[in-house]
Amino acid sequence: MGGDTAFYTPGADRIQLPPQQIFHDQVNYYRTALHELGHNAATRIMPHGVEKARLSA
Repeated sequence: MGGDTAFYTPGADRIQLPPQQIFHDQVNYYRTALHELGHNAATRIMPHGVEKARLSA
């Protein structure tokens, strides 16, 4: 992983997280990881809903 930004890339099905040491509180690392996993889950569990949201934006 690495970098200083957290994000999910649907095309590559990849979650990017900064190193744990960057976060002042460890709980924020896990909050961020779970947030990005939520994007992944939305893409995998509700792919049609995600596509509809993209088309309506």
